[in-house]
Amino acid sequence: FCLVLRDMNNEDIQYVAVKALIADKDNRILLLKQSDNTISGDNKYHPPGGIIELGESVESALHREIVEEIGVNANIVRLVNIGEWTAKRNNQTMHFIGIFYLCTIDDYELKIQQSEASSALWVSLDNIDGYEVLEPSKRIIKEFLAQ
Repeated sequence: FCLVLRDMNNEDIQYVAVKALIADKDNRILLLKQSDNTISGDNKYHPPGGIIELGESVESALHREIVEEIGVNANIVRLVNIGEWTAKRNNQTMHFIGIFYLCTIDDYELKIQQSEASSALWVSLDNIDGYEVLEPSKRIIKEFLAQ
């Protein structure tokens, strides 16, 4: 689903996105370092995920994005939270509504797609503040890990 909102100077856009809180056996969450330097937030961390394509189900989009970004299949466990954020690309404002799911993976040998992320790391409640994590992902992860 994509809704385009126009103003007099540029074209702004709204997206619905999915995000995966992938937990390991040590209750750490996987984060990817954003490699797209054309969008605000580059070189900061966020959970795997992306935009839901027109006609695609939420769960299908989440499965597709995880495979595209880290090269493994995931099991969706449950809905965790919903958040929203904005980003900029040139003069365009992008408004995202993100649906965050808890997921597990069977294969921890990640195959990071360099076009999607420059690196990956696992964070815990104890060390997440040591990394630049995009909001609302950081808040949602901290709330989840504190439970």
